Amino acid sequence: MRRPGQLFIRTQMIALAALLAAALAPLTAHAWTYKIAHSFCSLRFCVDGDDPRATPSAVADPSDYFGTTVGGGPYKAGSIYELRYNALKDHWKAKSLYTFCESVCPQGYLPEGTLVEDVQGDLYGTTFAGGSNNQGVIFELDRSARKPELRVLYNFAGTYPEPDLTYAGAANGAPYDGSSPLYGADGNVVYELTRNGSEWVYSAAYTFPVGEVPYGLVFDVAGNLFGALGGGGDYGKGAIFKLTFSEGQWTPNILHSFCARKGCADGQYPSAPAFDSAGNIFGVTYSGGTREKGCCGTIFELTPNGTGWDFVNIYNFCALRDCKDGANPSGPLLIDGTGSLFGVTRFGGGHDNDSGNEGGGTLFQWSAGTLTTLYRFCSRHFCQDGEYPTGGLRADAAGHILGVTEAGGSSNSGTVFELSP
Repeated sequence: MRRPGQLFIRTQMIALAALLAAALAPLTAHAWTYKIAHSFCSLRFCVDGDDPRATPSAVADPSDYFGTTVGGGPYKAGSIYELRYNALKDHWKAKSLYTFCESVCPQGYLPEGTLVEDVQGDLYGTTFAGGSNNQGVIFELDRSARKPELRVLYNFAGTYPEPDLTYAGAANGAPYDGSSPLYGADGNVVYELTRNGSEWVYSAAYTFPVGEVPYGLVFDVAGNLFGALGGGGDYGKGAIFKLTFSEGQWTPNILHSFCARKGCADGQYPSAPAFDSAGNIFGVTYSGGTREKGCCGTIFELTPNGTGWDFVNIYNFCALRDCKDGANPSGPLLIDGTGSLFGVTRFGGGHDNDSGNEGGGTLFQWSAGTLTTLYRFCSRHFCQDGEYPTGGLRADAAGHILGVTEAGGSSNSGTVFELSP
């Protein structure tokens, strides 16, 4: 199986879907129906986008989702799309809200992350390139006008940003208020972006040692900030950390450094953490585990014990022949009200159609000590059902799950898929 490159480290997503778990209806493991909500590059000039990597976001209206694509648009520089569900027709319809421009674009280009929606319906996100320094921007898409208008809030300089933003209110599922600080990661820095009148001010909240890359930031309900480290921890294979704010500063605590066990049996390169209703942390590692050296990822649990955190590796992927249970989980977990875990693996599944015996990926559920594969991608001709799922999953109150695949679909440009109970 492939080892994680910088792309996968950069494309970890905020775990808002997991933090909303207590409000979700239980998601049962039977009678699932899979369908494609949208295949990208189906509109002229691919204005609906190409190559989605971010979890679809929906806060104000559960039938109205927003997302980003790295490619697509007339300049092939990425897009912001809207995906709206029509209940009467049982049909999803996609439209382009904004397409980014090419070369050194002052508004940025190559958006990768999940969008943050505020109480006015405006959207916030980042780009990996473009801006005044060609190293990405933080933007706001104002949707109040007939034609959405994009404003640059900050131009990155020196390093390229991680794709996702978060905010303290995300823990309870409330939309962003539009004025409190936004948080993200930039190189080895966890930053805070604060509104000051009509301007936005960037400041470093906490700086990790050089070579340690924070990502997947998420607040708990107490206001502590958690995340994952790439290239960090005691063994250089990643870690889960907690930042606590007290007396005007953030103080770090490493909860677990991966590759602590022989052969990285505890996993390596973790995803963003996700919380259950009891405050336990669950996540996946892209590689490591006990099945094969360097392969194929794990599910882990961290439980507070009063003085620290107890670590348990609860599943090792590629336990089945041809990795039919999946390999290399790629994003944060979704947790429902019963504590069941839902996620995706980027590879595996057994449908080795065009990927060198790596498979097109899976969608899985972990419940009561058992892993159930809910769907194996690339099961249709030319992978029209999607290939290489990435990022996290989103679920509504009725238990419908949405996610994205980076490739596959009718134009091999990626999909948004829906799994319904």
